[in-house]
Amino acid sequence: MDTGKKIKILRNNLKMTGKELSEITGINHGIIRKYESTNCNPQYSHILKIASALKVRPYVLSEKNYDFQFETYSDIYGLFIYLYKINFITFKKTNDIIMLELNPKLENIIQFRIGTDAYDFVTVNMLFENTIKSHNLYPIFVQWISNTINMEKFKKSVNGNLNDIALLEEQNMALELQLQQCIEKL
Repeated sequence: MDTGKKIKILRNNLKMTGKELSEITGINHGIIRKYESTNCNPQYSHILKIASALKVRPYVLSEKNYDFQFETYSDIYGLFIYLYKINFITFKKTNDIIMLELNPKLENIIQFRIGTDAYDFVTVNMLFENTIKSHNLYPIFVQWISNTINMEKFKKSVNGNLNDIALLEEQNMALELQLQQCIEKL
């Protein structure tokens, strides 16, 4: 999803008009409209101002997601989303249990350590701690994971309708952005 579309979704999540975003950021309203309606990428100084006004980290808006910090719940959700998108982890959902698994191709490269004991990542499933499970956006995260799993199955299906896949992808991006808009501190 391009930056402009992300800006529009995040702005709408906050029930903010383009004019209000313009006033908060000091960026001309016409430029905000241009960002939202075209593939015109904002300059980095504008990304910083817009991200601040939309209560997200700048990496959420940019194409390069390298600026991770761990201060808010959105940072944690954003990290899981990013690790999934770069094919580092996969999700499994059984009943109400969500597990993260390392990509099996990495099993001989990365080990998980507890103290001095090392374990192969492929044998380790990470269960979410109660702090994440009790967070108010956790159900949205679970929905995002469910959609992600369904999209993977749907794409592999011979009968997967491209319109249905596109709709699921659009819904998932909206959920991703909502998860990354949470400024609540850890």
